[in-house]
Amino acid sequence: MGYYKIKNITNLLGKRHLSKNTTLDVEYSSGYKKESFLLNVGGIAYFEAGNLPFNIHKLRMKNMITVVEVSKNEFYKKQKPVVAKPVTPAPLLADTLVSVVPMAEPAKVVEVQPTVPENSIEKKPKKRVHIKKETSTVISTPDELNL
Repeated sequence: MGYYKIKNITNLLGKRHLSKNTTLDVEYSSGYKKESFLLNVGGIAYFEAGNLPFNIHKLRMKNMITVVEVSKNEFYKKQKPVVAKPVTPAPLLADTLVSVVPMAEPAKVVEVQPTVPENSIEKKPKKRVHIKKETSTVISTPDELNL
């Protein structure tokens, strides 16, 4: 049996690569069982198998995952479930002093009308009037030129 650590590195592919930032479906056979799991981007998974499966070889050749063979101790160290420590309540102190602060009167609500300075009022731009100048064209005839 071999112990393997695989890591999804699709986040390191080129920005135009079709498989950039994809979740991979990894299938392998462990003993007589065929197992599969999803491997998120940048995720690391440990598994135990006799040989490296063909599916994982294909993903490795496409530079979508890295595969490292790990020792048995490291494999079981990573598989060990983390047990949360039980939370013990803090002891109650019998000699604590509690002081009561009188509440202040509620604040009065005053409505204020917003004032707008005259400079901030938007003025409409003046309408520009375009005057076309009449241009006269003088056409001189041979009679006018005395030719």
